[in-house]
Amino acid sequence: METNRTVLHFSQSNLQDFRECPRRFQLKVVDQISWPAAYLEPLSGLEQATEIGNKFHQLCHQYFSGIDPGTLEISITNPDLKNMWENFYEFGMNIEAETRYSEIILSTPILGHQLIAKYDLVIQTPDGKFIIYDWKTSSRKPSRTILSQRFQTFLYPYILTKAGNSVFKTTQPAPSDISMIYFYPMSSDPEEIFPYSDSLYVENIRVLTDTITEIDDLISSGKVFPLTENIEECGKCIYRSLCKRGVRAEEIDIFTEIDQEDLSDVYFEFDDINEIEF
Repeated sequence: METNRTVLHFSQSNLQDFRECPRRFQLKVVDQISWPAAYLEPLSGLEQATEIGNKFHQLCHQYFSGIDPGTLEISITNPDLKNMWENFYEFGMNIEAETRYSEIILSTPILGHQLIAKYDLVIQTPDGKFIIYDWKTSSRKPSRTILSQRFQTFLYPYILTKAGNSVFKTTQPAPSDISMIYFYPMSSDPEEIFPYSDSLYVENIRVLTDTITEIDDLISSGKVFPLTENIEECGKCIYRSLCKRGVRAEEIDIFTEIDQEDLSDVYFEFDDINEIEF
């Protein structure tokens, strides 16, 4: 009989970690090891990218919370952030919905663990459809193929089908009523739209079940999780020196995409709270 089983919180970030390098997932999520190596260099670039990304997401949240956009614009002093905001505002002002939630966390159980996601914005349209928006601050939008293969692209709609009714106070959202939109304000082609569907929902259950079962089996085996075969991944990993995969990090520019949904430190009683707004 299994005892003392660790309940893990799976986000798009750490599931992507497992796909890219199982060992990174083990060190970060299972062993919870902090390691001093920098993600990228120079550190000033990382700090700038993180600060701009955080401020941009905060501006978007404030905008959808009803703060006057003129007041928000006056508060922007960084020219790069100002350009990002201006591109977003032209897009955001066309998003009209009486029912909308910005910066919320939803969760749903799976195989004795929890799936968790932080949404930049979710709206319900007058005709009962649901649209998930995710803001990306990178100037280089990945190809549609790459975006379609990311865990985030299907995990967010999947969790919304399971837990969205707790927020929107309606029946469980149908997969065919959900779509997800990535928006890159610094890209010349900023939008990428991914409609969800019943067939994708079924496929997602299979992928999530297989992935989490694989993780559980690796944990139960007590073995060291395998390292990625793609050495390029190691250049942006804080554990690269621990794994003897190099010391120096990759260089970064201020428009590098920084993951805004690292929920590894989010802990709360899932039976009592389905969403947190902040």
